[in-house]
Amino acid sequence: MYIGKPFPHKNLQRLIAAFNIIKTTDPDLMLVLAGKKDVLYSRVEEDVKAVDKIVLRVLSARANLGGYMRTARLMSSRLLVRLGLPDLEAMIHGAPVVSSNYTCLPEVYGEAAEYFDQ
Repeated sequence: MYIGKPFPHKNLQRLIAAFNIIKTTDPDLMLVLAGKKDVLYSRVEEDVKAVDKIVLRVLSARANLGGYMRTARLMSSRLLVRLGLPDLEAMIHGAPVVSSNYTCLPEVYGEAAEYFDQ
């Protein structure tokens, strides 16, 4: 699951490419990209049409993010260097988090996350 705006610097294309690799070993997996419907998500919609098992969810400001996070098998919101509240909220709800190992992220998330090289 990814929650947030799909700005180009958030590296969603890399997440989608990684998902394509992972789903070959677990065909029941789905990737949920969630956020506010805007021009950026319209562009992402075009990118994911050709990829099976990717779902776009439009979330309102009052969405029950905790419910989404509790059912997620993995939370990925930081493919870059910045610390983000969605990761910390996901940890509160028990969702595993995967994060870049760059800058302060390993120091903040500690052993609560799995890391990858940026």
